[in-house]
Amino acid sequence: FPSHDKKGVLDKKGKHTILSGQGGSFVDKLKKTKLDTSKVGLHNIEVIDLKMALSGLEDIAVMKIDVEGSEYKIIEGADLKDLQKIRKLVMEYHATDEITFGKMLAKLSLVFNIRVFGDYRENGGQVEGHRY
Repeated sequence: FPSHDKKGVLDKKGKHTILSGQGGSFVDKLKKTKLDTSKVGLHNIEVIDLKMALSGLEDIAVMKIDVEGSEYKIIEGADLKDLQKIRKLVMEYHATDEITFGKMLAKLSLVFNIRVFGDYRENGGQVEGHRY
């Protein structure tokens, strides 16, 4: 998304802290531990929502989402009209609880025929969606 250079995508516009090479989901876990986070490469970045990231685009052939646990927030904050711009979605997901996983799949199923590979309780997996 050239007009949004060096910005991340989440559920809403704002600021977010990410860990070099790992994404935002691990930062929350690190903050809950007693580890010295000053030595692990934390970066404060500006984030936008999916609507802003896709603004000006009408038809997206393929979108890949691999955001180390933040996929749930992105889909939760996504507007159905924006998801309908995407013809094929390929997404990695991480282990979470049943309700969070179920909400994400329910929303995606409103737009896509979806296939799920993996297990939300243990290791995560992939979701593949084709717009119908």
